[in-house]
Amino acid sequence: MPGQTRFGAAFVSVLAATAVSLLPQIKHVAQAQPTARRSRVATAGVEKPEIPEKAPDKPPVIHIETGRRCAISARSVTLDETTCLVESVLFGPLRIPRAELRRIVFDVESDPLGGISTQDMLFCKNGDRVRGRVVTIEAGVVTAKALSADLKVPTKELEAISFARAKKTEPRAVKKERTVYALRFTNGDRIIADKLSLDPATCTFSREGLGTFALDAKLLRSVAPRRLMPPGKEAGLILLADYGGGRLITLDKGGEIVWEMGGFNEPRDARYLPNGNILVAEERGQRILEVSPDREIVWSCSPGKEFERVFRIPSGEIMALTRNWELAEVSPEGRLKTLRDRVHYVTMTLRENLLIANHAEDAFQELNERMVPIWRFRCDEPACIQSLPDGTFLVAHETPIRVARIDRDGKVLWEYRPAEKVRDAHRFQDGTTAILTEGGEIICVDADRRVLWSFTGAKEAKSLHGR
Repeated sequence: MPGQTRFGAAFVSVLAATAVSLLPQIKHVAQAQPTARRSRVATAGVEKPEIPEKAPDKPPVIHIETGRRCAISARSVTLDETTCLVESVLFGPLRIPRAELRRIVFDVESDPLGGISTQDMLFCKNGDRVRGRVVTIEAGVVTAKALSADLKVPTKELEAISFARAKKTEPRAVKKERTVYALRFTNGDRIIADKLSLDPATCTFSREGLGTFALDAKLLRSVAPRRLMPPGKEAGLILLADYGGGRLITLDKGGEIVWEMGGFNEPRDARYLPNGNILVAEERGQRILEVSPDREIVWSCSPGKEFERVFRIPSGEIMALTRNWELAEVSPEGRLKTLRDRVHYVTMTLRENLLIANHAEDAFQELNERMVPIWRFRCDEPACIQSLPDGTFLVAHETPIRVARIDRDGKVLWEYRPAEKVRDAHRFQDGTTAILTEGGEIICVDADRRVLWSFTGAKEAKSLHGR
């Protein structure tokens, strides 16, 4: 039809004009976003788009663990007989004395247990474990003197290296009372700082032997102050959670009450914090509280669960064990995040791993950060466990009913057999051991198993912890 023909011709003319006007913009977009793949048909005279080069892979992060409970992420590491040179992800170049090294983990996904050994150990990805002496790490190659021959192993073939430590080590002497700071960063690094200064933009800290550092405050995840005290100062105190009496009781090494605080609703567990305060878990009250020596409530939350155990890890987070035998992380607002079930006792090692008792497996277990068991001691009905400074453990269990100090191989080094089942126990550095029985009696024995005193003044004690 004539009208439609004129309309169609006009529409085509407008479309063509619009396309011509947009052509420069279309060409600009095409140049700004080149095609990453070649055309499947090669046309003569047509320029083929270049394939963008693949970005180089980032070098794998190496994890360095040192004494004083520090962990550092590194891009490279070089080692000789005396010094470990580290290119840290956060802190730049570091010089760490070899004697401070505990582990170097190359394969973070595997993360094998280093343990306490009198020799270095190489953990290979093929499953081999080689004992010997690591001489150097240079240019991605580990040189070691094994028992049978000298070895050169590329680090890409290793999961980790565990460095030798003496089986019995004395704790670092503290000359005077002072405060240090456990810093945890967003990438997982941990540092014990001797001095700390914080403002909204910058975290400035120093560590003896490493130097002074200033980082973006956004990289800092948490700060936990720790009070270090000379040997003997405020040591030897025994803290009881008197469930039936609704109070906390502190005994001295002679069994005398030196402090108490009431007003709790069935306190099930109480532990000392590094700042001198006490962390408390209530069963019926369904609360977690922090109280000061002045008997003031510093902080509390009400997650709505009955609790069996509670403690604060060095990074500042609170871990709690519910009466349903669930291990959970507790937020400051009282929200629970369940980490593991079927846990009947929980505490921490001095290496900051979790120690749990599992009645279903009749065993104590040490768990790493990914909640994977890396050590196990089997016994009937495990009750409680304490990590000791020399690398051994104090354990209590049934069949036979006893409290024992064992090494990592399960060898019994000392034991005491009370007449009743044991609920809790704590061993002090002088070898004195305080034991809480199921009947609520506290017995204190020395290294020669002699009973020094007993205490029955609690109405129904449910936990015992020492300092």
